[in-house]
Amino acid sequence: MRRTLLVLWVGSTLGVACGGASQKAEEPDAESAAESKAEGSKDQDSEEAGDDADDAAESGDDAAGGSGVGGMSPVDVLLKEDAVFMLDFKKSDVGKKQEEACDQRAGDDPAKKANCMSAAMKKVNREGFLFEEDDEGQLWFVRVSVEGGKKVVYNQVKAELGEPSGKSVTVKTSGRDQAARRKGSVPGEFTINVPDEYTATIDDASKGKMVYELRLSLFEDQAQ
Repeated sequence: MRRTLLVLWVGSTLGVACGGASQKAEEPDAESAAESKAEGSKDQDSEEAGDDADDAAESGDDAAGGSGVGGMSPVDVLLKEDAVFMLDFKKSDVGKKQEEACDQRAGDDPAKKANCMSAAMKKVNREGFLFEEDDEGQLWFVRVSVEGGKKVVYNQVKAELGEPSGKSVTVKTSGRDQAARRKGSVPGEFTINVPDEYTATIDDASKGKMVYELRLSLFEDQAQ
């Protein structure tokens, strides 16, 4: 009888010991899970922080790019070497109004419309503008035209370009018009918009929006 009780007591003791050992064996797994969860949270926080940093960088780039044109400032575009900006008649308000008039006259006859537009374009001189710098570093705004394949200067006045604002820049002119063959006049102050690296627009008080296309070295072989 005493032997039986001893066996039972020893068995109970071993059971308690085994149970405790099993419980302790499970505890590292819980700690590992907690550590993994913490690491996962840190990784997620790092990714989110990285995304926020990227967004902030992109926002900064946009802010910087908003004051430029394809990585260039409006002034850089206007002052490109040998750059001349020639009027794009069809894209300008004067051309659009003429096209509406030709539509009304021609109706559904495309040939008649084409002849109407061609006649209208012949009445408009191929005019444009450019900026030139003289030997003394003075900048000049020059309004030009092409007549008989030759460059004709309509206006030539001293100019100063202000600080760019977005994709536009203010031009201030002063002094006497130096053009030998003056035609029209240049405002004392006006704004040139530069929507891209190949286009410039000027809002004319009487003609509306005038669109100009960049041409390089158009007058390279011609003396002013």
